[in-house]
Amino acid sequence: MSIIRSERRNRYTTISNTVFTNNQLSFQAMGMLSYILSKPDNWSVSPAQLITVTKNTAKKTARDGVYAILKELKDTGFVGIEKLSTGDTNYIVYDTPIAKKPNPYNTDMGDPNTAKPDPYKPDPSEPTLIKTDIKQELKSNNKDLLSSKHDDTNPSDKNSDSAKQVIQHLNAVTGSKFQCCKSNINHINGRLNDGYTVEDLCLVITQKQIEWGSDGKMAQYIRPSTLFKASKFSGYLQAAKITKLNPDNRPVTLADFDDLTWGKDLGL
Repeated sequence: MSIIRSERRNRYTTISNTVFTNNQLSFQAMGMLSYILSKPDNWSVSPAQLITVTKNTAKKTARDGVYAILKELKDTGFVGIEKLSTGDTNYIVYDTPIAKKPNPYNTDMGDPNTAKPDPYKPDPSEPTLIKTDIKQELKSNNKDLLSSKHDDTNPSDKNSDSAKQVIQHLNAVTGSKFQCCKSNINHINGRLNDGYTVEDLCLVITQKQIEWGSDGKMAQYIRPSTLFKASKFSGYLQAAKITKLNPDNRPVTLADFDDLTWGKDLGL
């Protein structure tokens, strides 16, 4: 078998051969690491975005698979993980593996508890259950709403808290950092005043992340001014509800990204 290479003028990535050392990484881990290393240095690693990358391919990698690969990359020193004060997880990716540092807070020197199931090897007789109740998740996360010095909303606005819940959901699903500023709040309140619910707005967010999240051109439109435009929102919502009824194409929800059980094996 021969390898035919095209002329390299632009749009190519240089990756250290260390990534492809024999018996170090699985093909799946090599692929994800190569994909991440093809991004700019300031690119933010988002499991939610990685879940959408292979969605329409011959063999998609679902949520559990993405986290299992991230764990493999962490265990081999290609990924570092830090917990931010906001509760978010920051992934640091290396093109050559780093030596793993011992955890000074780990005082448990006994044998690992093998009675606990491995979340990356689910029991076929007990399939993984994913919560899809957006309303329940929004209530449980209400106390963690972002407070920003740029927040110039009117505290007396009856929809203020609901709008902040929508923005929090938008940031969690897309990995963005939208602020609770007046312009964003106004777009959301416009639809809430039309009689739509917080769950309706969140459903549109998750569906558009699935449709547009991996498209470099369309991803920029996953923002309040586009998602909640009066002339478009009704159509977006109708399409999202139809998709939600199809169990083979279930939208990703906030619960998918707030489930931290996998973090036990990542050292969090």
